[in-house]
Amino acid sequence: MPSSRQSYRCLKNGEGGKLFYQYTKKRASGPKCPVTGKRIQGYNRSRLSRNHRTVNRSYGGVLSRTAVRERIILAFLVEEQKIIKKVLKIQKAKEKQSMKN
Repeated sequence: MPSSRQSYRCLKNGEGGKLFYQYTKKRASGPKCPVTGKRIQGYNRSRLSRNHRTVNRSYGGVLSRTAVRERIILAFLVEEQKIIKKVLKIQKAKEKQSMKN
């Protein structure tokens, strides 16, 4: 809710010069990243429909750029680790074969 009754209604001129109250909605707090808790940069904090709430990057409009960056780095490191394990396994197998011969 707004801080007071006055802050969520304002006086407007109507037909025939009559005054009336126009009631305003609360201002949106804006989307926040579930991982970091920071506000997502890239679009204003109005109440937008779902198809307008996007940012042109992976996980756009859901995760902040730092969270996306962390995920990309983590995925890259996991792939690198898998490759290293394969190489070490192959080296061990070659050493065992050379020991037998």
